[in-house]
Amino acid sequence: MDISVRTIVVPREAANLPPGQVPVGTQAPQIRPKTRVIGSQVRHCPVVSCSPRAIHHTERAVMRFALGILVALLVMIPRTSVAQTANQPSDLARISVDVNLLGTAAPLANEREFQSRFIRFGEIGNYFATYPEPSRATPFPLVDVGGSFMLARWIGVGLTYSRTAHEEVAGLKATIPHPTFYSAAATNTGATGEPLTRREAATHIFVAVVPVRTTRAEWRLVGGPTVFSLKADMVNEVLYEQTYDPASPQQTITINGFTTSEVKASDLGFHVGSDVTFFLTKFLGVGGGVRYSYGTVTLDQEPLSKLDQDIRVGNTLVFLGLRFRIGG
Repeated sequence: MDISVRTIVVPREAANLPPGQVPVGTQAPQIRPKTRVIGSQVRHCPVVSCSPRAIHHTERAVMRFALGILVALLVMIPRTSVAQTANQPSDLARISVDVNLLGTAAPLANEREFQSRFIRFGEIGNYFATYPEPSRATPFPLVDVGGSFMLARWIGVGLTYSRTAHEEVAGLKATIPHPTFYSAAATNTGATGEPLTRREAATHIFVAVVPVRTTRAEWRLVGGPTVFSLKADMVNEVLYEQTYDPASPQQTITINGFTTSEVKASDLGFHVGSDVTFFLTKFLGVGGGVRYSYGTVTLDQEPLSKLDQDIRVGNTLVFLGLRFRIGG
């Protein structure tokens, strides 16, 4: 261990001075802490050094983030002011029903390709199925219904069921070895021709914070866990026709069909959202909003690859519909 020694020269006239007093003509050294401004106040704080931590973006981290949002929403419940109390009666209905009829859903799933490897004629052959990114869905009527119960004036709990469907054509590809020549495989591509259906259902369980709640208007912030269910048609096998000459390495492959299997999976995710409602009467209103939901489900043995595969589910949904207040 290296030890450095510093020599401090003290003026002769300062040797006999009391502690804390400096000789005339000299200036006491000053240590100026760093400052930071918070609002209109200046606070002194020492210098703090920290090292960055590696952050792993896993599903558990996403869930912790969602729970953090819920806690933040609960902490931010607004206090009732005198003006608000004067304009908001205490006989508002505690039960509400949401029926969303119009909407557009932007799915979060991305393009995926799955591969099957097999031995044929002593060499490795391959099938491929490529599923494009699902397109935006604008169904009518939209399947998105729910209800909530107000525990207090500004906070409530509820449940919403939502369902979307997408139909996309999948790409196909096959690489087949030659029956009599090595390293003479042929490859061809194709498509399913008919679209394959992908259906997602989501049950959103939420806590609602309501900063604005009057007889004529309501603004909600919601968030909580989501139970996702996926049901989809997926390629199980690629069918092809092979033309070759046993005496020549030349051959051709023509994809002429495919088989499918229906897969099902479910898992837990999260959602956050907000909506605004304007009431036409005491019990009927029109509302709209946006909801973001995210999750991942695991397929046990995806049909083509025969391996467990993680599939992203969820969407960003913009919706419009009717609101009903029940009771008073």
